[in-house]
Amino acid sequence: PKIVNKSELYRSIGMTKDLVKSKYTKGSWDSLQNTIYYANSIFKRNDADQQLVDDKAAALDQAFGALVTAPTQSERDILQSLITSAKSYPKSYYSADSYAALQSAIQEAVRAAADENTSAEANAAQIGKLTQAVARLKPVVDNREVLKVLYQAYSTLNLSPYTTDSAAKLRSALQAAGKLLANQSATQGQIDQSAATLMSAALALKVKEPPKDTLKKGAMLTYKNLRYK
Repeated sequence: PKIVNKSELYRSIGMTKDLVKSKYTKGSWDSLQNTIYYANSIFKRNDADQQLVDDKAAALDQAFGALVTAPTQSERDILQSLITSAKSYPKSYYSADSYAALQSAIQEAVRAAADENTSAEANAAQIGKLTQAVARLKPVVDNREVLKVLYQAYSTLNLSPYTTDSAAKLRSALQAAGKLLANQSATQGQIDQSAATLMSAALALKVKEPPKDTLKKGAMLTYKNLRYK
């Protein structure tokens, strides 16, 4: 009988052994699991020919490469917190166009937060979009009240997902705004400038690069005391 080489299929199956479900989106994980199931069934068959074995190894490699990294629970919580905060802005305080833009950003973020297939990258993008929409709100009421609302909103913002420099600028703007709000002698010009600086700092927030999965095709893999590459 013709000898069938199953080493590539064995390697491909081995690459999936230590993966953690919670790290990936539901769709990409389910697709991989379905492919693993059929790959294992072919691996166990004694009557499988070389073409079938090779095809299943290639299919498994493709499904593995198509895994999409999901946001961590912390990253999901950050987006949800921003959604809750963004919903608290009173409509009457802002221009119709800027408020409508915020509502659109909120709706998009809500859909992303509820979708099990939202990637870590897409989650980070929604955090950025929602933050920008808040920063671009155009006040139409007394600017001391506007500065107060902005100060309260951004003071509760979790800055850990953002770069050190951009987060530091927002903290500095918040500190300056807090001092002005406590100063009853502050001029309208000072308040306007502080609000503009605060919104500018929020708009300039940059989300850190999400961690990338370190397990890649071609990396050395040890499985049952055998090393594969």
